[in-house]
Amino acid sequence: MNARGQAFSTFQLLISAIVAIAILMILLSVLNIIPIMPGRDPVEVIGGSLKDAYSSLASVKSVGQVTLERDTLISAENLKEKADIGLDPQQICISPGSYMRKSEIVASPDEATGEKDFAVSDRGLWLKYSGTRKDVSVIVVCHRTPQKLYSYLEGTYGSSWAEWMDSSGFRCECLDNEDYSDDYCCLVALRPKS
Repeated sequence: MNARGQAFSTFQLLISAIVAIAILMILLSVLNIIPIMPGRDPVEVIGGSLKDAYSSLASVKSVGQVTLERDTLISAENLKEKADIGLDPQQICISPGSYMRKSEIVASPDEATGEKDFAVSDRGLWLKYSGTRKDVSVIVVCHRTPQKLYSYLEGTYGSSWAEWMDSSGFRCECLDNEDYSDDYCCLVALRPKS
């Protein structure tokens, strides 16, 4: 500062430059050009949304955007641990959702050929992504029984959403497992980012 207590012009210029850079970074992150925050762990984020969906049945919870890196594996077992709401893995169905046609249905992640971007368990117990980095949206919805969940999806959103639980070669474990026929079932499904 000079004798009158005023800031020097170079100091004012420095502050202006810092403010301009901060504003630019915020704008670029909003436009998704430069991510300021590191990618969110899909299992962590989906696990939190699973808790929300479980506490408000028949209400679709949007996880928002998550980033899938090559070889990302999302399993019902991991989601069970993250959500910690007393569900068994068989009560959590992981579906490629809108990406069903871009998915191969295999018995284990090791059997994935990589010909398609997604590999999924025929029972909905895991999903593996093998493409290049991809941003997707995820929805989570739970209901008191698997049949109520299926009927809710079909009645509210149409047959395409119901097919996320049951389509050729893919059928959620909770739909067939008699141990869970009268118990909660939750669907985790992928959609294109909005």
